[in-house]
Amino acid sequence: MVFLKYNTKVSFDIWTFFFIFFAANSFLAYDSLSYSVKAWLVVFGLIGPGIVAICSCRFSEEKSYFYIETFSDNFSKWFFVLFIPALFFRFYHLTSFYLWPNGDEGLHGFLAIPLVSKWNWQFFYTVGEHPPLLIWSLVPFFEFFDSPFFDTWFLPAFFSSIAVPAGYWASRQFFSKSFSWLFGFFLAFSFWPLYFGRFCHQGIFTPFWELFGFLLLSFFIKAKSEHRKNVWIFCLGLWIGLGSLTFTAWAVVILLFALTITVVWFYGYRKHFDYLIGFFTGLFVGTLPFIIAAYQNGYGHHLIDTSSASHYFTLTHELLTHLSYITCLFWGSLQTGSSYAPVWGGMLNPLLSSCFFIGVIELICRWNEKITIWIFAAFLILFLPGFLSADYVEFNRVIQVMPIVLLVTVLGLQQLIGVLPRHKKWVLVPLLLGSFLLDMNQFLKPAVDGPAWNLNFKKEVPDENFYAYRILNSEYSQIGPGLIFTDFMPLTHGHTLHVTTYHFNASLNPKLNAADAKWVGLMVNIHYQKFLEKRFPGSIWKNVTPAPPGEGGSVVGIVPVNETNVKVFENWNKVHQYFYQLNLQAENMYNDPKLYQSALMHFSDGYPLVKGDPFLESCFGEWVTQFHWGVDHRANILLMKRAIKAGYPCAHLYYKLGEFLFLDHRLPEAKEAFIRAVNCKPNETQAADWIKVIDQILAQNKGKKGGLDRPS
Repeated sequence: MVFLKYNTKVSFDIWTFFFIFFAANSFLAYDSLSYSVKAWLVVFGLIGPGIVAICSCRFSEEKSYFYIETFSDNFSKWFFVLFIPALFFRFYHLTSFYLWPNGDEGLHGFLAIPLVSKWNWQFFYTVGEHPPLLIWSLVPFFEFFDSPFFDTWFLPAFFSSIAVPAGYWASRQFFSKSFSWLFGFFLAFSFWPLYFGRFCHQGIFTPFWELFGFLLLSFFIKAKSEHRKNVWIFCLGLWIGLGSLTFTAWAVVILLFALTITVVWFYGYRKHFDYLIGFFTGLFVGTLPFIIAAYQNGYGHHLIDTSSASHYFTLTHELLTHLSYITCLFWGSLQTGSSYAPVWGGMLNPLLSSCFFIGVIELICRWNEKITIWIFAAFLILFLPGFLSADYVEFNRVIQVMPIVLLVTVLGLQQLIGVLPRHKKWVLVPLLLGSFLLDMNQFLKPAVDGPAWNLNFKKEVPDENFYAYRILNSEYSQIGPGLIFTDFMPLTHGHTLHVTTYHFNASLNPKLNAADAKWVGLMVNIHYQKFLEKRFPGSIWKNVTPAPPGEGGSVVGIVPVNETNVKVFENWNKVHQYFYQLNLQAENMYNDPKLYQSALMHFSDGYPLVKGDPFLESCFGEWVTQFHWGVDHRANILLMKRAIKAGYPCAHLYYKLGEFLFLDHRLPEAKEAFIRAVNCKPNETQAADWIKVIDQILAQNKGKKGGLDRPS
């Protein structure tokens, strides 16, 4: 049995180090200390004791705690009983655990919906150049189920669930029963696996896909006949290659398995070169769709833009981002605005963080063992997407390192339990219970500040789309499907309303007949309300912006369809299809200004559809002028002027016109546009602020030769 032996004058044991680590991790994770104090805690509470422990340990020839049974076999054989509560926590309130999908989830559903009507084999999606598996997998849900929340959240819960038996089964092929039981327990009940199982994100496939890959590797190693080994090694390569369909970060998993198989072959099967050929043949076949798509479409824009190679970010920002990927594991992010990061503390609670550090000490003390070298190499390789990201912390980029982190954590916990005499091993139960309670506290804790602790907590403050959905869904429950025009709003508004209303939106759902719709629902800028109220008597309008900003919030209108307006809405429905296609086109463009400029050239083709209808004229101007690249804004100025003249002269349109005129250095005209915005809406404070800025610039430039200074 392996344990740390320390200087007799100090007589520390491994449990003393554990309690020191636990105290430090607790303060770092849960106390709002300054960064300087936390830095000292890291030095004296973690690094210092860790160095002392490493310097004091002596290498033993005994087996490491990967292979030693630390508690009863009767205990470990009941693992699969735990799978039932693991399912419960993943499917509990599946459609209401969160109140509302986030932007990524809405985008994935938005991209899947058009495939219900017409399939295509598009491979890369959005500016992030995401592979297609998630988008394709969502299609049958939107086709056969009418709950957008079930459609969105079933897959993450499912793949998070099957990762538990896959992880336990894979672990049993390499490690002891007790070690595998603990590994499966943390896959089932610790925060990180539970948390990622609640988000419809590209990374949902990664842990299962990765763990099943290790299972296939064990089948290859344990196969008796050469033929079976050839079959399993090809299947492993194919499986890992097909993982390229899941998520961009999967590339590092391919690298890890390729290196692992090469090393395993070199040390164990050097005479069988066919094994190596079999793996890389399967890998090539599996990645071939990705390779072809990357060659045809070009690939790598997003990777460059989010890394240091883009030169968009300061060195301080980049270092903070890299460091936050580490601190998120144990204590939380240093960077505000992180995505899919822990909401309170780290991904590992202080108990598990302390076990992780004990496990690291055990590995360092066994630095010359192959398993140690592999674990450290695997951690570094799988963490590369985090280390190379420079933009911000998106923690699903490192979801593939989760099994390795839990592996080291279990190693530390096994060591703690292993040094105890048999009659004290009951300590494991309160340790697991304490860890479970800490993780449940974070899992069920609201992600927004507030006094209420509610099981149905939300990960984002509900936005305008959320309140709009409640109004539209209420109308649907009373009258039935309607024509819901979700895509007249600009791109920045997101797509969650489009996705959540799809099953009762006759404007987009091919199962519904638009001619049977008895009502129209639309969300528009609040400045349109007075014009549309006059145009459609009997319509009902409700504000969905709790505190409208200066440019105005949004309102939802419910308009009954009747003989006087049915022709208008038939035309609006056709135009809505056009805007919907523009939305798809915009989301599927790569981050390349040239492609946007190319799209701009074709936007004018749609103008005949909106010509003559004042509301559509204004919407068209808003939509096209979203894409303003470069320093020349003359085209956008002309579009906004036409939108105001032929459409509705709203405050927010004058405001946008003023912005373009200001950027084009036409300050007197910009001031006039902002004055008109204030006249349309007297409490338009942002426009009033712009007028003051322009007056200051004009005063500074008065009497100067050479014209106006360029505004900054």
